[in-house]
Amino acid sequence: MRHVVSTGLNPLAPTPLRNDDRRLNKCHRPWVVRVMSRCLRPPDRLLLAPIVVVALLAVGSTACSLLPPMSCPGALLEGRLAPHGSDGALLITEFGPQSVRWPDGYGVETSPELVLRDQFGSVVARDGDPIYVGGGEDPSGERDWAACGRVGTEPPN
Repeated sequence: MRHVVSTGLNPLAPTPLRNDDRRLNKCHRPWVVRVMSRCLRPPDRLLLAPIVVVALLAVGSTACSLLPPMSCPGALLEGRLAPHGSDGALLITEFGPQSVRWPDGYGVETSPELVLRDQFGSVVARDGDPIYVGGGEDPSGERDWAACGRVGTEPPN
């Protein structure tokens, strides 16, 4: 049986293989994969699959361990929105003022009036509005309350 391989210059003009080219040509079959200059036939490829899966799982689990925990305390703080210094807002509750670390994307405008906006720029509350803030004690210690979850002027159902 005579084997032929394309020269790459003209795919329609195959040239005969020399005996020393047959060893190089074994990687050019469709069921053979080249990995680090070695040709892997189907049984070898089956051994490669678990190694790839283990490597991907190791990388994925490492990446997940680098992320912060995605939990939110289930408490609710109720109060009225009030200005705090020149750049923030706090809640006046029945227990006194509570400084709040607002969720990511939320912002406080203090001029011309105090306005709390969500991540889309919509007004959530204005100065003196009753406000309900889901979250819990701030684990960083920067503020009294870490807001996460629901923030709004309507009480939760």
